[in-house]
Amino acid sequence: QQESAADQAAIAYLNATHQSGRGMLETFELFASQELFSDRYKDPYVRSHPMPQNRIAQLREIARASPYFGRRDPLDLQLRHDLMRAKLTGFLNQGNPRTVFNRYPSSDNSLPARYARAIATYYAKGIDAALPKMNALIRARPRYPYFYEMKGELLLWSGRAKAAIAPLRKALKLAPGSNLMRLTLAQALLGAENPRYVKEAIALLEKVVDKYRSGEVSNSAAYRHLARAYARSGMKPKADLAIAHAYFYEGKLGDAKAFARRAQKQFPRGSAPWIKAFDIINFKPRKH
Repeated sequence: QQESAADQAAIAYLNATHQSGRGMLETFELFASQELFSDRYKDPYVRSHPMPQNRIAQLREIARASPYFGRRDPLDLQLRHDLMRAKLTGFLNQGNPRTVFNRYPSSDNSLPARYARAIATYYAKGIDAALPKMNALIRARPRYPYFYEMKGELLLWSGRAKAAIAPLRKALKLAPGSNLMRLTLAQALLGAENPRYVKEAIALLEKVVDKYRSGEVSNSAAYRHLARAYARSGMKPKADLAIAHAYFYEGKLGDAKAFARRAQKQFPRGSAPWIKAFDIINFKPRKH
């Protein structure tokens, strides 16, 4: 009953956005065809979500009844989806880039294929081989922020933090709402080991923790980088409080309270940071 209700809700959402349920139906039919396989060869999803024929029949009926069943997705939406899949393929096969090159052969000159191959090239041959491919992607779609972000990340992971700053700044300019891009840019700024970048890194990281959204970035990581930036600027009390927050979000309450006590002594009683330290010191986890 729960699976059936979920299927009906999915079709209702697709109808609300004027999208076809054909892809959902075909995917589920593919899973259903695996019911005859041994568990060794089944998709893991099939093992946990069996696809009885009556469920498929009901889904087929409600999907085909939709006035949007024959509608194709807009080209731009399809491209976004294909680029996302290409990026995932590149990352998930970082230990075996050949898989990516087989799935996206050089004969495929589409943007997603070139994206996947650029990431795979990084893992296969390193940053110098990957950079020309990333630059070509940027020339092909200069308003797409994630190509700049990827270029910056590859440079950062290769130890070229200073070179990563410019593409990451451009990525954030094109996607100003991205907390993850703010965090990555701040990492590059701090990694460049240049005092003149520290103030900018602090401003970015303060915005990250202020606008934190669960699941988008690691809040403990943001606070750790912020503590590092505060320490470089001689702001020891703020650095101690930031580390306290990092430990708090990591679930290490003993360490969090220790750093919060140390930080609290350095702030005026009743000030905003003093109260934040007070909250950590007096936090008591719920008993289940």
